[in-house]
Order: sequence, then structure tokens, then C-alpha cells
Amino acid sequence: MRFTDHSLIRRLCWLPLALLLSACASGPSEQPAAHAEETVFNAVLPSVVPQRLNPYTQPTHGRIGDNERALFDQAQQAMQRGAWPSARTTLESLTHSAPQLSGPWLNLGIVWQKLGQADKARTALEQAIAANPNNLDAYNHLAVLLRETGDFAQAREIYQQALAVWPWHLTTQRNLGILYDLYLGDGAQALLHYEAAQALMEEPSAELNGWIIDLKRRLDAEEKQP
Repeated sequence: MRFTDHSLIRRLCWLPLALLLSACASGPSEQPAAHAEETVFNAVLPSVVPQRLNPYTQPTHGRIGDNERALFDQAQQAMQRGAWPSARTTLESLTHSAPQLSGPWLNLGIVWQKLGQADKARTALEQAIAANPNNLDAYNHLAVLLRETGDFAQAREIYQQALAVWPWHLTTQRNLGILYDLYLGDGAQALLHYEAAQALMEEPSAELNGWIIDLKRRLDAEEKQP
């Protein structure tokens, strides 16, 4: 693992806590920025296929029952308080009564991670993806879990699966760049995904720009080595 800057901790923690019920409802939108550079899109992102909305945030058919929604809200409140055992109990009940809902499986995976149960977290996150293959948050949480347990190659595969669902996903592009940069030692690939993430930002990120500059310097230094 190679890294030279002091933003490592911020990079490793760059994944928002997902608290969304997403099987039959919409979540916060993440739309591709209009100012993305053509060179970046040619390298990593589709430049010919028209950009479309994040499929994970689009409403799906069906109705969430009042009881399921109440249980989900109860679990979400417990998670916000850090009451992980309570949240686990509620989410397990909800995944038994409504296993077709992806959001509860995702949050149960997060809870198991917080409780230090990596195997159970992985199973829950895989169930979230099975319930809704568009659940990009689940792919990212699963990839982070795999990275934390040292399975870097599998984490990369999960990120790539997420990009196959929606290549304009900022979180996935950025997290995959981190994986290539800090764990797989592939600076060239990391740079492509950092630049793609920057291109997808509504406003350029100074932090991400710093990572790009640092990585370009390292790549240039490697090229100059005899």
C-alpha cells in the first residue's frame, strides 16, 4: 500500500451513511455534472451513450406498507443515535417480513459492520444488491467492507459492477480511485477515476484536486526513475 499525503483518513472515510428505504421509493438524486471534461469521459465514462439519471434514485413500482415504513423509521432513528443492537433487532424483523426491500438489508449490513460482524455484514449487503441490483450504496458499502478485510481484488470487482449499473456515480468513481491509489498501487488507473469523480462534481473539489496533483507528481517521478 502506497500513499504520501496526509488526507488518507479522509479518503478512507469517504462514504456517506446510507439510511434510505430504496426498494419502492426514491432517494436523493445524484445527477451527472454537465461540465465534465471530454477527455475524462473518453477514458472512463461513456461519451457516446446519453447520460441518464441514477437508476437507484428513481421510483419503482409497488407500495411500501405502513408497518414496514414505521419499522424502517424506527431503525433509522436507532442508527442515528448509535443504538446498533436496537437497530439490528428492528432491521432483522423487517428483512424477515419484507425481504424484497433493499434498503433494510443495506442498513442491516451497516449495522453489522458497526457491531464488528464482517461476515454477517457482507451477507446483508449482498442481499441488498440481490433485492435491488441498482442499489449503488450497497455496492459501495460492500466494496469498502471487502477492502477493510483485505480482499482488494474483490472490492475492485464490486466497484466495477456498480459502474456497470451507472458509470456516472460520483461515489463509486472516487472510491475506486482510492482503492487503486492506496491499495492496488495502480496510479494510472487511480488518476482516471479521480479525474472522473472531479468531472462529475457540481463544483470542483479542492481536496480531490489536491489528490490529483499529488498523484500526477508521483507518476511523473516514477517515470523519471532509471
